[in-house]
Amino acid sequence: MRHGARRAGGVAALLLLVCAGGANADRPDDPFRARGVEGAFALLETASGKLTVVNRRLARRRFFPCSTFKIANTLVGLETGVIPDEHFSQRWDGVDRGRPEWNRDQDLASAMKFSVVWFYQEVARRIGRERMSRWVAKLGYGNRDISGAIDGFWLLGPLAISPLEQVDFMRRLRAGELPVTAAHAALVLRLIELERGDGWVFHGKTGQCRQDRHSIGWLVGSVDRGGAVWTYALFVRGTSADAIATMRRPLAEELLRRHGVLPPR
Repeated sequence: MRHGARRAGGVAALLLLVCAGGANADRPDDPFRARGVEGAFALLETASGKLTVVNRRLARRRFFPCSTFKIANTLVGLETGVIPDEHFSQRWDGVDRGRPEWNRDQDLASAMKFSVVWFYQEVARRIGRERMSRWVAKLGYGNRDISGAIDGFWLLGPLAISPLEQVDFMRRLRAGELPVTAAHAALVLRLIELERGDGWVFHGKTGQCRQDRHSIGWLVGSVDRGGAVWTYALFVRGTSADAIATMRRPLAEELLRRHGVLPPR
């Protein structure tokens, strides 16, 4: 069954809420500044619509999605049949890309877990520009612009999405409001599961690339706990790619715990 309807308001409602001051104000104890980076964090409790935002200015700005686009790329691959099922795999071409976990054959689970760029570049090439463009528009993903290279528009632009739009995209995924089959949406959620505990599940997908001479990083996903669902997006921008890669998940977890979403360690 396909879910074509989108909840009224969507991103527009989120943006109006932020602009009107309905979200939490930027905190003086900025967790990004304390780490020597810029960043934004957006958190939506899906049932109540309560939105919390750290750094509203950056939360409204669009940036390259980097490898967070693997969520959408997987959905499009599944819907077009390029990815026939969860057992889909590809042979490594023998090119050393400097990451041991990439230098081997990959299946869908390992490609998502290790964020294997070459795997998803081939998926995008097989989907092709016409189908990809049509599906990115149907998903309402960011600025919907894939006019760059078919195997790099999410890493090098021009595709761009804001933290608030990331949160709404994940909300629509969780609510069954994207025009994809429920089985495909459920499979993607399984692929991006990071951790689970007693009564809670933490989903997330990282992304990292360069934009405007900065290293940018993401962690985007959702949390289920006690029957409630939250969607979130963490965005970080700075000069050190290694530092950003290291801080993304701990910082996202810190903020999710600060707001009572993840249980304390």
